[in-house]
Amino acid sequence: MEKKPMKTNILLSLIFFGTFGIDQLTKYLVRGNNVKFKSFFLILKEYHNPGISFGTFSNIEPMIRIVFLSLFFGVILLLSMGIIFYLINKKELFKLQIAGTFLIAGVTGNGINRILFGQVTDFIILPIYPHLVFNVSDIFIVMFGPVCIFYSFYYSKKIWYIDNLRTFKII
Repeated sequence: MEKKPMKTNILLSLIFFGTFGIDQLTKYLVRGNNVKFKSFFLILKEYHNPGISFGTFSNIEPMIRIVFLSLFFGVILLLSMGIIFYLINKKELFKLQIAGTFLIAGVTGNGINRILFGQVTDFIILPIYPHLVFNVSDIFIVMFGPVCIFYSFYYSKKIWYIDNLRTFKII
């Protein structure tokens, strides 16, 4: 087995912590500071989303919601980390590793806020879609989720068994 160069691991770590840090910093700057900004193409205004995507599960009992969403986030994070650690040993899957790192950083940013505060701070509104409010993590999730799916199919022969059993190769 070929060892992954240290530079790649450092780069993936920098991408993860940089993305996560930018998300947390923007939420921190907006949270409780009554930030309001309006222009032709962008509106910044603080909202709190106690549910998941687009407010799903926001109407159930708060304690049940927090426990359910924390468990859901934990399972998703563990699965994602397992996949990234599997892929980290594959030099030819670098593009998928990069996309996966951005995706996991976005999921982690929202998940941490959901666990710590019971809700996620959303603050970005596009005037052409005023009913959608999102944050920096959501941008990374929406951008890199489809990229991960695309690269999973594109690199499928390097990820899956040749006889297409749809199970991971043992490293």
